[in-house]
Amino acid sequence: MSKTRSASIFLATALAGTVAFAPSANAASSASAVVVTVCSQGSQAQLSASSSGGSIAVDFSVSGAPAGHTWLAAIANRGTVVYHGAKVSDANGSWSQSGSTSNKVGVDVVTGWAADLSTGEVCFALKTV
Repeated sequence: MSKTRSASIFLATALAGTVAFAPSANAASSASAVVVTVCSQGSQAQLSASSSGGSIAVDFSVSGAPAGHTWLAAIANRGTVVYHGAKVSDANGSWSQSGSTSNKVGVDVVTGWAADLSTGEVCFALKTV
């Protein structure tokens, strides 16, 4: 199976909520904190989510990856997709995606997933707001 197909299957499964990951110890931290996790091959993923009024501002990024690689990425809030698409790492091996989502009743669980289509590296971060 190709790495592109594997990454697509991984993200589709994650978006469906059927993949369980152990988030970092910071995952249940305050709304203004940033969650940082280590990806499967050593890159670093960072997810921030902060609520203001009826919306949540979200930023998901990966750093320390090879330059020029295409990543398939997704951000979701309790299963509602905020962003899904391709990102290309810059000369420093980084990329970032921002977005916003509605602040739902109860606890919001914001997640970010990414897969490097060249190496197969995967990243996951989870933040409660």
